[in-house]
Amino acid sequence: MKKLALVLGAVLLLTPAPLRSQVWSAPQMEVWKTVETMWELSAKGDIEGEMAYCDDALTIWLQGAPLPSDKSSFRKWATFGSKNEQTPVQELKPITITVLPECAIVHYYVTSVTVSVPTGKVEMGSLKITDVFRKKGDRWFWIGGHNSVVP
Repeated sequence: MKKLALVLGAVLLLTPAPLRSQVWSAPQMEVWKTVETMWELSAKGDIEGEMAYCDDALTIWLQGAPLPSDKSSFRKWATFGSKNEQTPVQELKPITITVLPECAIVHYYVTSVTVSVPTGKVEMGSLKITDVFRKKGDRWFWIGGHNSVVP
């Protein structure tokens, strides 16, 4: 429990005050809810739920990957991750959310604690992320993005 308290304290200290006081419009909140839902599904290991938010044209470039990935590749790695690690805590912080009629661009931070299923090793890390979404009907679908580790 002490470790968790230290991690949460570190998260609060590392989060700039302006990020905690941002006010978002209804369209921005609609897109942000999609981001949060996808991360919640991922943390629960619900790959099919997460994939339901991925556009068939998805192309992403994840940290450490030599090349961008498509939807099929993302499914493979997400499935592997869901079997080999758990995410007991994560916190998302939006930085900018630009909403246009048919697409949205979201820049945000994620800080999370992961636990390796095989070893029990606990790690905390932060990513800075840019995601792009396409609106189809009344839903937002993830079509692209890039992330990198926050030093």
